[in-house]
Amino acid sequence: MYMVLEQIAQTYEERGIKLTRREMPGQKTQALLLKVAGKNFKQVNLMILANSENPDCVMRAPRIADFTEERREQALDLINRVNQKYRFIKLILEDDNTVTATADLPTRAGNPGPVAHELFIRMMTIIDEVYPQLMKAVWGD
Repeated sequence: MYMVLEQIAQTYEERGIKLTRREMPGQKTQALLLKVAGKNFKQVNLMILANSENPDCVMRAPRIADFTEERREQALDLINRVNQKYRFIKLILEDDNTVTATADLPTRAGNPGPVAHELFIRMMTIIDEVYPQLMKAVWGD
């Protein structure tokens, strides 16, 4: 496991956050995986990814919403409004019409564990806040 991910994992475990370490044989990417519940959503799968070519990490929560092709324009409109409001994470509408929350995690400025924990809290708070809006857009007004 890359040192940066071990440092992040140690911080999370010290704070009682359960996670799974995932090494991907034959690939340069390794991950920490978390399952998180919120007030407004049942479960989000969060990944913290690192690779051997870049010391920084990315935090991703894929498939937090799933839109039909017919609702794609409504999804894009909502995602644009959300992205204008929040600066620490960005929502992305993937090619398969699912929504992913993503954030870059700078890790070169000392101990990345507390930085990753703060970003984790911010991401989960934002997802919890926007989830009802996403579901309203998924199902129509």
